[in-house]
Amino acid sequence: RANHVEGRGIVGDLREHHIIETKADVAAYPHERLGVVCQSTTPEHFADEILALIRTKNPGKEVVFRNTICKPTRERQEALDKLIAQVDALVVVGGKNSNNTRELAESARKRGKPAVHIQAATDLDPDWLMGFETIGLTAGTSTLPDTVEEGHRAILRIAEQAQAAARR
Repeated sequence: RANHVEGRGIVGDLREHHIIETKADVAAYPHERLGVVCQSTTPEHFADEILALIRTKNPGKEVVFRNTICKPTRERQEALDKLIAQVDALVVVGGKNSNNTRELAESARKRGKPAVHIQAATDLDPDWLMGFETIGLTAGTSTLPDTVEEGHRAILRIAEQAQAAARR
C-alpha cells in the first residue's frame, strides 16, 4: 500500500521503485534485474499472482523475490482458508487501519462469505449476526487477545439472546 507506513519505509531510501497495489499496476520495467519484496501483511496468494505477472511482463529479466510476509500473517491467512469452509459468515476483529485485518475480511468476501470488520465487541450488530447459523471469528495479527475474547463473548451473548427469544 503506497500510503501505508510500512510501504513508505520499504521504499524510502530507494532511488527507483514501483509500488504495486493491483494487478493492473504491474508493468514491463526498463531494468535487467528486478527485486521484489512485499508489505509484511500481503496475502500470500496475491504476492504469488503479482510475482507471476512481473515475470510474464518482464521475460528474460532476473526477478529476485524475497518473501517478507510475516509468519503470523501467513498463519492467519492459512487458518482463514480452513475456517471459511466451516462457517456461514465471519467476524474479523482489528483496527480499521490494520491492513492485514482488512485483507482477512476482504478475503472472506471474495470467497463468498459475508464478513464484518469490527474494532471492538461493541461494534457488533446483533441483527447482522441473526441471519447465520455458524459464525467464524478471526483477528488481525496486531489485535490484542483480550479484544478478540471480548468479540467472542459478544457473539456468544447475542446467540444466547436469540435462542432465548426463539423459545418464547
